[in-house]
Amino acid sequence: MDQPADIEAELTFLTTAEGGRKTSCRSGLGNYRAPCDFGHPEGWNDALFEFVDKEWVSPGECVIARMWFLYPEYQAGHLRTGFEFTVHEGARAVARGTVKQVLNTSLLKL
Repeated sequence: MDQPADIEAELTFLTTAEGGRKTSCRSGLGNYRAPCDFGHPEGWNDALFEFVDKEWVSPGECVIARMWFLYPEYQAGHLRTGFEFTVHEGARAVARGTVKQVLNTSLLKL
């Protein structure tokens, strides 16, 4: 990516029994992209994910991820450390996330 990540988050992928993925997903900007629900009226915001120090993440695992939003302006002024969100694939949630650090300061909630 030509720009720094928007946020760093801790993601906990749901197990298959909880309705999560059936297979692992691969780190990297061209490998995993999913919509995230931050509970804002603007709707969901797709993000590209890069897992820190881990190439593959399996259902049930927890990982730190850097995330780049496709439309960061949707999150402008809304995010803070500790903010919780969900990651979706289609209509189902596949992971729960918590913002650990807002790297793009235009997204910070004041």
